Amino acid sequence: MTLSWKAAGASDRVLGYNVYYSDAPNGTYKKLGTTPAKSTEFRYFALSYDGYYKVAAYNEAGESKPTAAVEYKTPQ
Repeated sequence: MTLSWKAAGASDRVLGYNVYYSDAPNGTYKKLGTTPAKSTEFRYFALSYDGYYKVAAYNEAGESKPTAAVEYKTPQ
C-alpha cells in the first residue's frame, strides 16, 4: 500500500515525516516509519492494511501535531 499526503510549507523547514498506524481511531499509534522531507509517499507492506493512519512532519524544533486519522479498509 502507498500512503500519500500534501507537503508542509517551505517555511516549516521540514526534515521529514513520521507515519503512524493504529487498529482503532483513538487507539495507541505505532510508528511505521519515516520519510525524507522531499517525499510525500510512504510504501507499506503488511498482511493486512485495515486500520487508521496518521502523518506528522518534524523539523529541528520537534514533531508537528499529526493529521487526523484516516481509515483504510480492504475492498471486499
